[in-house]
Amino acid sequence: MLSDEQLLLAVRELAASGQKGPVLMLLSEINQPAQTASVRDKGLQIGFRGVTQWHLSAILKNAANEGLVAQLADGWRITSLGLKLIEKHYIPEAAIILETRHSLRAHLQKIADEQRRAFVEEAIKSFDVKAYRAAIVLSWVGAAHIIQDHIVTNHRAAFNAAGAAKVATSGGKYRFNPVKSAKEFGVIGEAEMLQLCQDAGILHKAEKQILQDRLDLRNQCGHPNPVVVAEHAVANHLEILMLNVYSRY
Repeated sequence: MLSDEQLLLAVRELAASGQKGPVLMLLSEINQPAQTASVRDKGLQIGFRGVTQWHLSAILKNAANEGLVAQLADGWRITSLGLKLIEKHYIPEAAIILETRHSLRAHLQKIADEQRRAFVEEAIKSFDVKAYRAAIVLSWVGAAHIIQDHIVTNHRAAFNAAGAAKVATSGGKYRFNPVKSAKEFGVIGEAEMLQLCQDAGILHKAEKQILQDRLDLRNQCGHPNPVVVAEHAVANHLEILMLNVYSRY
């Protein structure tokens, strides 16, 4: 996210080449899907009053024809192509981070479920403003919920059988209550859930390990400690969860 001053400077620079660029820039800095009025209000907020003279609906419809924005039932959303068009007007970053940012946005557009996409979008926004621990925690919480729902909906019998088998071989040391809904996961640790998923054949060993690594990072970032995480680690975390959970289940 840019400061109002940075955004105003970027919008003024883009306005020298037409109206489409400034509108995309304003849209990228507000919550989406967004109404055209919200784009106008953002312009006024930063002091760009020329936006009140523009036909914003027509500008956005033309941008949609070019694949730069998408018109949804509840408003406009900028696409990865639209973000790429205006990316150079953000604070300079390493090329690999810019490419990762494009990749994250591209993956986001592939998530059909609105609630899931909103959750990931919030995690990406945390990444954008360098709230790295929040991005890691938010993305994992959403992914864990999706896995739990996937188990209950598609693999409940196999999951419960894996739990029962572990009880039978533990000599009374392990306890397991069969799950009937996502609520039962409140007493099952997330690491335990992943292991039972592997035991039940719901997750491949490699899948389980990569998700366990995500959980370990979440646990490190979810508690006060001196651990420091930077952009590359967070971007990798988000992308792995999107590819292996959000876009899959």
